[in-house]
Amino acid sequence: MKVQQLSIPEIAEKLTNNGLVIQAGTFSYSIQTRYHSIAESISILYADFEVLSSDELFIDFHVSIDPADFLSKYINRKAQFFLTAFPHSVPYLPSTPRQSLSGA
Repeated sequence: MKVQQLSIPEIAEKLTNNGLVIQAGTFSYSIQTRYHSIAESISILYADFEVLSSDELFIDFHVSIDPADFLSKYINRKAQFFLTAFPHSVPYLPSTPRQSLSGA
């Protein structure tokens, strides 16, 4: 199944639960976030990518887009892109949730 076959609410549900797992070339990525606004962008940017089961034995890269810190969650709405395969790996500066998607 391809990302384009999922509705935006289905994508949002996968993103907030176990993650949306997609196949990009020879690599698989699990993307997780609590920001529902990102689901629409993912449906466009990754429309032609294959969706894999979140039960895959091996996922190459686990990425998440989360609040940059406690205050960001409530005050300045900054999000941070995390690459969880490498502890504390933060390849980008905090930005708005939509801008953080560019790293996913």
